Amino acid sequence: MKWLSLLVSSLQAASTWLHFHTTEFKPFWKLTIVVVEFGHYLGVMSFVIFLLALVKIRKNWRSYWSLSAILSLYASAIFFLPSIRLATNFPRWQSQLEAAFGKIDNQQPAALSLKKLYLGEDAAVKAETLEFAEKSGENLFLDFYHAKSKETAPWVLVIHGGGWNSGERTQLAELNSILAEGGIAVATIDYRLAPKSQWPAQKEDVESAVNFLKSHATQLGIDPTRWVILGRSAGGQIAESFAYASNDTSLKGCISFYAPSDMNFAYRFAREDDILRSRSLIRDYLGGDPVQARANFDATSTLNFVRPGIVPTLLLHGPLDSLVWVKHSERLIAKLQAAKVPSAYIEIPWATHGFDYNITGPSGQLSTFAIRYFLHRVFRN
Repeated sequence: MKWLSLLVSSLQAASTWLHFHTTEFKPFWKLTIVVVEFGHYLGVMSFVIFLLALVKIRKNWRSYWSLSAILSLYASAIFFLPSIRLATNFPRWQSQLEAAFGKIDNQQPAALSLKKLYLGEDAAVKAETLEFAEKSGENLFLDFYHAKSKETAPWVLVIHGGGWNSGERTQLAELNSILAEGGIAVATIDYRLAPKSQWPAQKEDVESAVNFLKSHATQLGIDPTRWVILGRSAGGQIAESFAYASNDTSLKGCISFYAPSDMNFAYRFAREDDILRSRSLIRDYLGGDPVQARANFDATSTLNFVRPGIVPTLLLHGPLDSLVWVKHSERLIAKLQAAKVPSAYIEIPWATHGFDYNITGPSGQLSTFAIRYFLHRVFRN
């Protein structure tokens, strides 16, 4: 028993090391999500082992149980750190949202509670799958989450991540159900993938989806004059590019998770041998390097399209992101604020790429709160 306890506590303590070294060790970024975003569960386990060890060392503090107790207490403290930072820093993030988009009356921090975010399987809004286009011999579908509302609902168009060459519209569906429960419809869409389809195919697919939804607004119970675009990672880049180049007055905002906002910048600092084979990935998506495909690099670099009057923007990113450098969001928010575009950047200090995978984890709670806040403000009229 003592050896098992020592082994488990040692592994847990060692795993916390990833919390501080995500950017140096890219292959571990998925494991880091587990350590950080599910850490409160692991922290409970560590604390239980600590208490068990305390009982065992009452008679002999020099035993292996002493080492187990020290390691377990250390691991528990690190596992709970993101949740503690969430609680202590929440007023600052709320103030950022208020300063950018205005206050919400009677808005309470309790909106972050797990009970408000968790939806059991029976409560979750089920998606209706619809075909919205056929492009290049490929049928494109969307999953539509009907808003639980008696009125015509505003809606969010979601673009999945996956490095432009993979990913599915079914990613991270919990948020879609939560928004639909709150009276906001959601449509998550397919788009053609690289290298078979290169830019601007992805932008055209988004436009086709928007046209389909607007033309079926009555049947779907949505307001064609009020919608927001949301994207994650590669999908965030597509969302930003579409939103900032659009003249659609019905588009009320853009939400972007950990996205590259400057493709020239991304290519310059990418390496051929990194975990994503980033330079090859970008060439497949844009049709060449920055010299061969200059027009596409410029068209997909949203920094080029920032100007007064573009849609309000919410950016979310973590400095431990080892796949998309946090500098992308830092540079974009600086330019948005210089242009006096209503915008906020929520930098989550413990977060890595895909931090919203667990919607009830620290990052999932904060990002969901920020999204709800943003949508409430941009849909207020």
